[in-house]
Amino acid sequence: NKVQSNRITCNAAICACQKFGEWEKAIDLLSLMTESWVEPERITFDAVISACEKAREWTRALQLFTVMEQNRVEPDVITCGATLGACDKASVWDNALELCNFMEESKLESNVITLNLAVSACEKGRTTLKALSFFRVMALRQMRVFYSVVQNNQ
Repeated sequence: NKVQSNRITCNAAICACQKFGEWEKAIDLLSLMTESWVEPERITFDAVISACEKAREWTRALQLFTVMEQNRVEPDVITCGATLGACDKASVWDNALELCNFMEESKLESNVITLNLAVSACEKGRTTLKALSFFRVMALRQMRVFYSVVQNNQ
């Protein structure tokens, strides 16, 4: 199947771009896919968003998250984690908290990474009660709090 092999090839190229910090090339490849009628899938968006996260391109990460939803590709915890990471690195805590709300409303189960990023966003946004709710979830799941989150809160 030609479309399937094109998708696999494009995904591999995008993952290579993500690995080497080439976020602009990753976005170009995503655009090329859609122009070539090759539908991107969740892992495609995850890799491009992750490339944007590494480059601190939080606005691009959020735009891609929206494009993903518009294309009826459901985000997962990896997608949310990469987007949260981009927001956290840019200290745009309000966007990060909106994403946390999206995860709760979508019934996406958070993991240790997304919860730590959520706590970090709460710390930056000075939303103590929300941070405590994330800590409570982590305690119930016996998850570890990253040292950097605790250290930033001191």
